[in-house]
Amino acid sequence: MTSAFREDPYESESAASTNPQRPAARPMPGPRPMPAARPMPAAPTRGPSADQTQIVLVGRAGGGKTTFLSAILDGGPDPDVYGDWRAIVPSAGSALIDELQASVEEQRFPTATVEAATETWTIRGEYRDRVRKRILARSVLEPGEKLEFELVVVDPPGGNFLAPGTTGILGPLADARGLILLIDPTRMIPAAVKERTEPGKELVATFRYFNRLMRGLDAKLAEQGNKGRLPHHVAVCVTKFDDPVVYAEARDAGLVMMDEGRQPTVASGDPAKAFFELLCRKSVGANDARIPEIINARFRPERLEFHVISSIGFYIDPDEGFDEEDSNNVVGDGSIRSHNPINVWETLIDLYESIRSEQ
Repeated sequence: MTSAFREDPYESESAASTNPQRPAARPMPGPRPMPAARPMPAAPTRGPSADQTQIVLVGRAGGGKTTFLSAILDGGPDPDVYGDWRAIVPSAGSALIDELQASVEEQRFPTATVEAATETWTIRGEYRDRVRKRILARSVLEPGEKLEFELVVVDPPGGNFLAPGTTGILGPLADARGLILLIDPTRMIPAAVKERTEPGKELVATFRYFNRLMRGLDAKLAEQGNKGRLPHHVAVCVTKFDDPVVYAEARDAGLVMMDEGRQPTVASGDPAKAFFELLCRKSVGANDARIPEIINARFRPERLEFHVISSIGFYIDPDEGFDEEDSNNVVGDGSIRSHNPINVWETLIDLYESIRSEQ
């Protein structure tokens, strides 16, 4: 290996003496070569760090997808914790986007999807600048990182998810790095099901929907050579926490806490997982108790997250704060009294960060 040190010409010939009392004449050293020019450092990139990460939002019809998207389109996460994020929708628009924007402007519940929609939204964010201590206790302001990923909206109307192979949804699901699985508790809690089921209309069990969806995704990825568990990072989300019946179920189970004193919430992680499993065990559909088993068998446990969310949140009185007796945020005509989403943006960003941590 070549030495990193330059050979000194005055020492290199010290042994080449023809007369021990008079050393041989040494040639004058030539000029030392100039060091190679160092390239100027590149200017720091401040644009978004875009990657091909795709997260797909998936859930049965009426299970909360449209209101979830409305909360993404209209709001953002806690900026002190997550920084500044926003959704950028296709400029051409669509029936789904038009309805979402109208519902935000008119402060009402979005109407149910009647046309199939598969589109991609760009999610762009920037973390806040951070102050870090450096040498001699000097503080240095580090600019926040800019990030970008894609949220794929797969929103077939009606019961089309029961035949995923015929609706073209398996391709986006197979290609995604992350899945947000929406669980509708109002199709599981007996009191809610009785209140909402129309006479003579069949209730499609949650198990039936998820079982067919997972089997279809299994088959699609097997065609692509997958031989192990499904590779996705998954956020399992119990929706509609603001519904009085759903809230009461969580409260009676001792899982509710106050979010910084503003409104009730169920903490993400183990508490949310416990609530999800409780709903499955107590569901009107006996097979729903097997849903956790289906999810655990197909995805790696370290890639599973659990959340309890609400796309509109509870009504919070500006003066009195949260009042359990006056917390319903939706009035009779479908108008929304106030927008206080719970864990919507946070779920999306947390899932993206868990994917990013393995890249």
